[in-house]
Amino acid sequence: MLHEAGNLSDLPPGSIISVKINKLELLIANLNGSVYAVDNRCPHMGGDLSKGKLEGHIVTCPLHGSQFDVTTGALVRWLKGSGLIATIGKVIKSPSSLRTYPVVLDGNRIMVDIIEPEEQARVPDLPAAEIKTLLEVQDAEKPILLDVRSRQEYKDKHLPDALLIPLDELAYRRTELDSSKQIIIYCRTGNKSSQAAKQLAKLGYKKIMTLSGGINNWPYNTISSDN
Repeated sequence: MLHEAGNLSDLPPGSIISVKINKLELLIANLNGSVYAVDNRCPHMGGDLSKGKLEGHIVTCPLHGSQFDVTTGALVRWLKGSGLIATIGKVIKSPSSLRTYPVVLDGNRIMVDIIEPEEQARVPDLPAAEIKTLLEVQDAEKPILLDVRSRQEYKDKHLPDALLIPLDELAYRRTELDSSKQIIIYCRTGNKSSQAAKQLAKLGYKKIMTLSGGINNWPYNTISSDN
């Protein structure tokens, strides 16, 4: 379900804010016009990440220096330093990443899609070999291959015949996708493709699947836009 999480005019590029929606406390980040939402509380000791420092796409917890990628929720550094205190801290609390939430921009309104675990669609996450077999079909049944990464990532390397629709554009460009066909979604590691699959599933798309591990786990041919 989509929930309003603020207005883009109140969130200039390079800034972060904390927003409460129901029982969730989210960190909203604006990176050059692309907006991301992750858990606001550091999984170590509950530090308020919105009070931390955002450098590029990395936010640093103000309490003990743990760092996270706000675009993927991935852990970059678990605690600052390597002394005894840091070692004890790592033993007390195991390293973990942040949960991410799909963001849709409705004009200047920031809408966050909060999907509870029981609501999440079960989308097949297939290994590269199975995806390759599906893509080898040459008739009208050939699936749509959807790349939800950034334009630069697509330019650097992408799968042949892939359609690029960055994740933050998916909500208003979804009409480019034929819902009667299978849609195979991929990104870099699998995080964005999972978010895209959830968005499409909630919009009524039934024939969707993801590439397990993203393009990082694709051992076959790739091309660049310069080729």
